[in-house]
Amino acid sequence: MKRLSILLSVSLIILLVISLVISCTPKPKEVVTLRFAVPYPAGDEMCMHLDEMIKQFNEAAGGEYQMKLYPSETLVKIPESFDAVRTGAVEMTSVAAAIFAGIDQRLGAGGLPFLLNNVQANAAICEPLTPLYSELYAEYNHKVINCYQTDGLEVHSKKPIKTLEDWNGLLIAAIDPECAKVAEILGAGSVVVPWTEVYSSLEKGVVDATFHSTEFALIGKLTDVSSFTLMFFAIPTLLVTSINMDVWNAMPKDVQDTLLDLGQWSMQNRNEYFISQHDVKIETLRDLGQEVYILPKAERDKWVELARPYLEERLAGMGEFGQKVKQIADEVNRQYP
Repeated sequence: MKRLSILLSVSLIILLVISLVISCTPKPKEVVTLRFAVPYPAGDEMCMHLDEMIKQFNEAAGGEYQMKLYPSETLVKIPESFDAVRTGAVEMTSVAAAIFAGIDQRLGAGGLPFLLNNVQANAAICEPLTPLYSELYAEYNHKVINCYQTDGLEVHSKKPIKTLEDWNGLLIAAIDPECAKVAEILGAGSVVVPWTEVYSSLEKGVVDATFHSTEFALIGKLTDVSSFTLMFFAIPTLLVTSINMDVWNAMPKDVQDTLLDLGQWSMQNRNEYFISQHDVKIETLRDLGQEVYILPKAERDKWVELARPYLEERLAGMGEFGQKVKQIADEVNRQYP
């Protein structure tokens, strides 16, 4: 009996030691997944760029964080993506801020008609606008990682548009409210069409033309359903990469710094890419049979004047935020006339 008692005591001690060892053994940290939802189709140039950014981040994060790209609106549709990041339904996104101007008109500032002169000015405005947009996005539980451009929005149509008179009677597919307003100012009608449905709308003859970047015109094969491209840098683009603020605040500082450094690299890469590709894409469009018309400055100046009251009204309605945007835009326009 005594021997049995000793054996039980020894067994109990061994179990206690094992339990203590197990409890003291550090548990592997659970990997935090960052779902990065974007509208760009899988395999296009933008997704390839993001794939490289994500690869670099995942390597630097050392297994603590794992970023994963979800292209082609597979996780969330564009109109819901801003709120999805705010609530944490997804962790990250990268999309044009102007799409969400209905939530807060200030979000549309970087995409106002004729705000900027050209693609070089569009690139130059991204960095100085980043602090402004960082403060704005923070109000909606977003942390801004970077701002960048993807070309101005040009017109791709079934027939030539070279003068103000050519806008009369046209029905334009407007992918955001600013496109609709430009169409109205210049004398055309418009109908709201999600950018993913522009191809089918042109193909079926529902609309005569659309505003889109030359990048998307090539990726989305708008050249199959249109024959004319009007280049006049009507609407600049300001895309914002952001992450849910709660997720951001939970990150160690070294991981935050890695993400910000990659955001800076991505901004410079995108801006340089779209500047370098501007003329290349014009020639590519021509090679595909498009008639590309670059609006003369004297004619564009007339169109700018028509839109000026609207531009000034919109910026004034944004209060101090709008005036800061105007000051920055005026400066980059002086640099890139």
